[in-house]
Amino acid sequence: FANSAIFKLRFGGTYYREFADPYRNISAGFADADGTYKIKGYDAKRNRAVISLKADYNFELFDLYIKASEYIESNSNFAIQAGMKYKF
Repeated sequence: FANSAIFKLRFGGTYYREFADPYRNISAGFADADGTYKIKGYDAKRNRAVISLKADYNFELFDLYIKASEYIESNSNFAIQAGMKYKF
């Protein structure tokens, strides 16, 4: 690492509770049109948590980062994001 570089490492988590039910079945239609269509909902856990780890490296005009996060529930996805920013 150079003397002018800054390296940050962050670890965090979030917990949230879903009070509404946005995953329920709904039916919709258009004004003055015959018929409706249905959108099938699905069961989802209302209590969720996500953990994440992020690393930032800032050197002069460049910023580099990588972030990994995962929901804490069964069959959850693991996401990795990375990027670079140049200040000009």
